[in-house]
Amino acid sequence: MMEVTNAQQIEQALHEWVSALDVLDDAIFVHDHEYRILRCNRAYQHLAELPFKEIISQPYFKIFPKLDAPLRACYSSIHNDSTDEHEEDILVGGTLYRSRSHTIFDEKGKYCYSIHVLQDITKEQADEEKLKQNEKFIKTVLNNLPIGVAVNTVHPEVKFTYMNDNFPKLYRTTQEALKNPDDFWTAAYEDADFREKIKKKVLEDCKSGKPTCMRWSDVPLTRKGEKTTYISAQNIPLSDMDSIISLVWDVTERKEMEDLLRSEKRFSDKIIESIPDVFFLLDGEGKLERWNNKIETLFGMTPEELKHREALFFIHEADRTEIAGKIEETLEVGHSIVETRLMTIEGVRDYKFTSKRITTPKGKGIIGIGFDMTKRKKMELQLERERDFSNRLIDTAPVIVLLLDQTGHIVKYNRYTEQISGYPLEEVQGKEWFSIFLPEENREKTKEIFLEAINELDSQGQIDTMLTRSGEELHIEWYSKTIKDAKGRTEGLLAIGMDVTEQQKTQERLELFHTLFEHSKDSVEIIEPGTLKLLDVNETNCRELGYSREELLEMTIYDIDPTVTPEVSKSIEEKIQKEGNLTFESVHKRRDGSTFPVEISLSLNNLGHPYLLSIARDISERKEAEEHLKESEEKFRTITASAQDAILMIDAKGDISYWNEAAERVLGYSADEAVGTNLHNLIAPERFMDAHLKGFKEFQHTGEGAAIGKTVELAAIKKDGTEFPVELSMSSILRKDGWGAIGIIRDISERKASESAINRANRALKTLSAGNLALVHATSEDELLKEVTRVIVETGGYSLAVVDYAEDGPEKRLNPVAWHGFSGEEYWLNDLCWKEMEKGILPAGAAVREGVTQIFRDISDPLTCPNWREASMEHGYVSHISLPLFDGKKPFGALSIYSSQEESFDEEEIHLLEELANDLAYGIQNQRTRAASEKHEEILREGLEQTILAISATVESRDPYTAGHQKRVAELAVAIAEEMGLDQDEIEGIRFAAIIHDLGKIHIPAEILAKPGRLTDIEFMLIQTHPQAGYDIIKDVHFPWPIAQYVLQHHEHMDGSGYPQGLKADEILLGAKIISVADVIEAISSHRPYRSALGIQLALDEVVKGRGTHYDTAVVDACMKLFNKKKFTFNTESSMHSS
Repeated sequence: MMEVTNAQQIEQALHEWVSALDVLDDAIFVHDHEYRILRCNRAYQHLAELPFKEIISQPYFKIFPKLDAPLRACYSSIHNDSTDEHEEDILVGGTLYRSRSHTIFDEKGKYCYSIHVLQDITKEQADEEKLKQNEKFIKTVLNNLPIGVAVNTVHPEVKFTYMNDNFPKLYRTTQEALKNPDDFWTAAYEDADFREKIKKKVLEDCKSGKPTCMRWSDVPLTRKGEKTTYISAQNIPLSDMDSIISLVWDVTERKEMEDLLRSEKRFSDKIIESIPDVFFLLDGEGKLERWNNKIETLFGMTPEELKHREALFFIHEADRTEIAGKIEETLEVGHSIVETRLMTIEGVRDYKFTSKRITTPKGKGIIGIGFDMTKRKKMELQLERERDFSNRLIDTAPVIVLLLDQTGHIVKYNRYTEQISGYPLEEVQGKEWFSIFLPEENREKTKEIFLEAINELDSQGQIDTMLTRSGEELHIEWYSKTIKDAKGRTEGLLAIGMDVTEQQKTQERLELFHTLFEHSKDSVEIIEPGTLKLLDVNETNCRELGYSREELLEMTIYDIDPTVTPEVSKSIEEKIQKEGNLTFESVHKRRDGSTFPVEISLSLNNLGHPYLLSIARDISERKEAEEHLKESEEKFRTITASAQDAILMIDAKGDISYWNEAAERVLGYSADEAVGTNLHNLIAPERFMDAHLKGFKEFQHTGEGAAIGKTVELAAIKKDGTEFPVELSMSSILRKDGWGAIGIIRDISERKASESAINRANRALKTLSAGNLALVHATSEDELLKEVTRVIVETGGYSLAVVDYAEDGPEKRLNPVAWHGFSGEEYWLNDLCWKEMEKGILPAGAAVREGVTQIFRDISDPLTCPNWREASMEHGYVSHISLPLFDGKKPFGALSIYSSQEESFDEEEIHLLEELANDLAYGIQNQRTRAASEKHEEILREGLEQTILAISATVESRDPYTAGHQKRVAELAVAIAEEMGLDQDEIEGIRFAAIIHDLGKIHIPAEILAKPGRLTDIEFMLIQTHPQAGYDIIKDVHFPWPIAQYVLQHHEHMDGSGYPQGLKADEILLGAKIISVADVIEAISSHRPYRSALGIQLALDEVVKGRGTHYDTAVVDACMKLFNKKKFTFNTESSMHSS
């Protein structure tokens, strides 16, 4: 009877334990040593989204979380016989789980099972990290602002409650000296009169109970033996906090841009965690059954008054409906958490209640614990106000406030930075500052300096360029400081920046004007209107007139320009007042009394007061040139009269003003007919008229054009209407009526004809050269034909190239086998043959039939084959040549070339094209010979493959597992070799070796190969003989690759710890290194007789662990890239030819 009772109790306890696990929110499951699930709670079943019966006995990493292999901590705890708790965080579909595994062993230390608990910690981690970052940012900004900040209360007494490090530094004293308000005035202001004045004003303002915003500027701070500095300060009242913020900043260097400095009082008191202070038990009707003394004290009621009192009695009236619903929810669902307000004797208080349904002797009830949240609510509200205040202070400042991490990525910046840069913070947060906000030429250098100096950076007033979203470059003056944590570790950089772009631009403009003024080649004078006194002159003016600058500044325009009288001066001033600027010629007088002509450009300017800017250019040389021009014109007419080329001149309208005798001979018009006629209308072809007129309009305005200052080739028309090529050279001439031109026209008809013949020969020569190059590089007959026809068209400039092969049958057909220049899928001519026909034979047919080149320089000739002639002319072909292709005895085809140019195929061109045809015929025969040789080689290779397959079949007959293993190793080895860029022949040898790399296992007893348990030392030593045994079997077979050595070395290690020879590093062939890594990956990830598959991940971990010691570094890297980036998977049906 006692045993039955104990069994029932055990069963009841187990049931209760399972029920307890089912109500937990965390997922829990139990698995055996093969990771198969034995039990799980409802939370795990919910995550797996599978019925309970489909979960049990399955490996948990196939159910949830879905992985390639067991969790590492889990695997380690089982294989290391550890009973400790193991933790590991896993990210599944955006949710972060914390896995805790417990390994259970029996009394003898034998493994029993493992228990896993999966806890969702996503929100907890995110909230904690966000809070830390926000608090750290606010603290860093306050402690690193380049201004002094202090906070003092005004009620009930004036007292400092906070000051940052810079506040006492700017007063050149210490925080200790400033703690007492009375001591502050003496320590801060040494000037007694100013101190009493400002102290009285501030204290009266504070005592009023309604402090106002006060500001004073440029306050001198004097310390004995120290330099006087200046500060500005401001008091800002905080009416909702009965406090004043005092801001103070250094204005010694009088920056044009005002620093708006901000700070905030930071209250870092932590909210003390509330402890449970209310306990209660409600009956099924929501009435009090039991309670603790806290309730009596809280509500000031006796036990008699509390007994059976409805819970809603204590709830704030506005919350009663919600709480009534929560009571019903708890009785139905079983638990609830709610926040509400209680009406206590002290007033309304906030509470948080955690409740659960229980069963009492009287039926259902509710037991609950309450936590007083009143203080926490108030503190949260206070913290929110302070945080809001800090953010408002930073965001309203008209300066850049920027926080970067230690790698230069953006953590945060204020609203002013968003406005000035055009980038909202959320768009660039987390991105690199340099790549967005710096011009490209400065990025790398600035980033390099930043990374080198980040640990100890403290810069003042450095000006750099900042790039905005619109591409505008701003000049920013930066104040930067490294931010460190409490342990002195660098966290990032705080930078305050001011926009000084306008100041920089103004300075640059002033420097540019000064440079132009001083280095101008013309005399520049700044003159006072009315008096015409010289206010400033440049060096050129001094040098031309022979006076020093000091002498000239004592003079007026009357002293240096003898033509200026008061009347002339008045007239000039009236004109310039009306028009703003004026240009005229005058005379300047030197110190020695000599004069010289000048051209004066005068303008009226006003920068605060009016002044005249005069630029005087010495035009002595121009005047002399005008005198020489008349003499030159007579000489010009004499020279051009004897010239062999046509020489002409045109005026500003484009009309001919000069026409020499040679022009009459070249163009056919006499001078009387040509002079006064528009040049373009006289000799320009109609099709070019619009372009000529458009270019001439531009020439009229600027004196420049496409033909000015150059020699160009154009078409011209003679008087008899003949169009011919000419060479035109033109130069512009500035005349009084505008821009004119002089031109030389040379008839180049004969030269163009010679050039055309040379070009045709060069074209054919280039085609021959490119065709020979194609002969060398072609790998097949088809490739050769396509490349040669392409070269003829694209390099030679011909319109179409075709290769036809001739048939010897009765129809004597011609088959187009390759062409280029025609885009259709089918050839444009049909039913081609090389026999005689009534309507004539095609040129290609005649070339094959007669074995002689066929030439048609004019396809439209009526003597040509009518059908061919019409089809050719429809495609725009003008001339044609067909060249026979000989196999050494007779023609076997023809090469046909079509041209869209007249008079193609002269004697030199024909000679070169015949050489090309002979080379093509030789190449075709050579490709056919090579193809026959490659076919024979393929037959030999297939025989070799059959030999390898026969060897592999020998192993497979004793151990089918080894055969499957070898095929998969070969598949992976080939993939690794290809990833490493090995040539195809070497890859083929590695593949063959991998297929038979375990050939030596044929000498090992099958019961050892298939043994399910651990091998004995002797058995393992026997296994280690298989590389040598495999080598001995095939060492005398003459493969084109070192297959026997690959087989012998595939278990060698880089550090010499492998077998059978103990080779090291470069002593091991690359192919053996590749097979070694592929062998390990396949063996660990596949099922073995003595264990189930461990998965790809554990296999990859093994080769990475042995990288450089057991396995070659380059081979391991290529293997990891295959799996991690290219997602390599084994083809379970892989065969000899699968790779």
